[in-house]
Amino acid sequence: MAQLADRVVQAVLDLFAVQSSVLWSRDPDGSLVVLGISGRARDGFKLGDVLPTGVSLAGRAVSQGRAVWTRDVFAEPGLPMTAAQRTRLQATGDRAVLCVPLAVKGETIGVLSLGDGSTREFTTEEVTLLQAFADQAAIVLQNANLYVESQTQRLQLTQILESTSDGVLFVGAGRRVQAANHHAGELLGCESIPLVGGDLGAILGHECTEASAAELLRTCAAGHAGDGHGAAGDLEMPDLKRVLHWETRTTSDADRTVGLTITLHDVTQEREIAQMKSDFVSFATHQLRTPLSGIKWMLELGVQEREVGEQAKSYMQDALGAAQRLIQLVNDLLDVSRLESGRMKTAVQAVDLVGLTRTVLGDLKPQIDEKDHRLTVEVSEDVLDVFADPQLLRQVVLNLSSNAVKYSRPGGWITVRLTHDREFVRWQIQDNGIGIPKESQRHLFEKFYRADNVVSLETDGTGLGLYLVRLIAEQMGGRVWCESEEGQGASFFFTAPRGQGGSRPGSPAGPAAA
Repeated sequence: MAQLADRVVQAVLDLFAVQSSVLWSRDPDGSLVVLGISGRARDGFKLGDVLPTGVSLAGRAVSQGRAVWTRDVFAEPGLPMTAAQRTRLQATGDRAVLCVPLAVKGETIGVLSLGDGSTREFTTEEVTLLQAFADQAAIVLQNANLYVESQTQRLQLTQILESTSDGVLFVGAGRRVQAANHHAGELLGCESIPLVGGDLGAILGHECTEASAAELLRTCAAGHAGDGHGAAGDLEMPDLKRVLHWETRTTSDADRTVGLTITLHDVTQEREIAQMKSDFVSFATHQLRTPLSGIKWMLELGVQEREVGEQAKSYMQDALGAAQRLIQLVNDLLDVSRLESGRMKTAVQAVDLVGLTRTVLGDLKPQIDEKDHRLTVEVSEDVLDVFADPQLLRQVVLNLSSNAVKYSRPGGWITVRLTHDREFVRWQIQDNGIGIPKESQRHLFEKFYRADNVVSLETDGTGLGLYLVRLIAEQMGGRVWCESEEGQGASFFFTAPRGQGGSRPGSPAGPAAA
């Protein structure tokens, strides 16, 4: 920038045959700072000298937004001047001074001034010529400043990307990698291969399994086609014993997708810990199931004994209820383990979701009546077939329906709605219960999570129900989500593929899981 400023002031010196020229840049506070010096101006000015706002002829040019000049700067009436500026001008020997503002799009970014030792008059042609020169110089300086800023930002962005432990790639059209940080190559096992300019498919093919790489490539293709707003998944790398979690975000310019940013995070250890937890839960629950069943059976026999007193029977009934709850917890944990590992055996078939919903609500009628809830069922058709395992689908409907009953205060209302589009059936249950805090909604479908406000109703629960619902919904090709305001009830939704001539649709519809 300093070299460019010097070229500007030197050109002024040669063009106008004067003895001094100074280029000032304007700071955000309005003061002027010396950016370029030529001729005798070097005797009085140095780079970085500051002129306060409105001071001297240069300050007047800024405040009036036009060219200003004088035959004798020291005799100019009403001109404010600091002692430092007077000393500078005396050192240069300048008397006649001409200053013109440098402006870009109506904003003054500096001042270009020239000085001569005589008390001469500046002609109209000279003023016009210097202003024209200043206008061109302003554009050049602004472009140079923008370039410097962009280079600085680029350097800062590069430093940020290189300092993160995650891998970051920017992929343009045709799957070409246009930018990547060093960690991306390390995580992908491609340290010796240049990523920039390479084909993403070829890069992933070095270490990633074909299936996991294909999923990321499909997401990239959808994103460039304008069909994706962000997705996530895993890259399996068996030879490196590594799992990378990826996320994509589209980058647009004037409503046109120009590329995707892919972030890679090493989740190998997290997956191993999660698998260890899952294996432990599976083992522990299998070991608990048999003795719990025996306890329940013995308690049931004890309750039926005639010789047992009423008080003892009451105790055994309480113990039987506790045993039943423990068995249900064990069964839920086993279902979670099987669904997480993919070992759950399913019998996918066309199921009438309307009929299944009415059956489940019928089973819940005693609890609904006990709390004096008003129940409404709204369906777009009498029969809505979906592709799912009937037992798992029943578990989804039962969990969401029982939650609506449980978390609504006595005398509340519950509405179930079933609608459909070309490929999916959407099931919704809405209540006017306690609702769910905003900060809790994004965790609702996580394992063992319960919202903080459930304690107000003193209800029991393990936090597994909604997690199971999410696993089942995803397993059958649908999604589940929630919309709620605390204190104003909640609406839970899930989608399931429609049964259409024995063919299953490809991808779920509706908002992402909460």
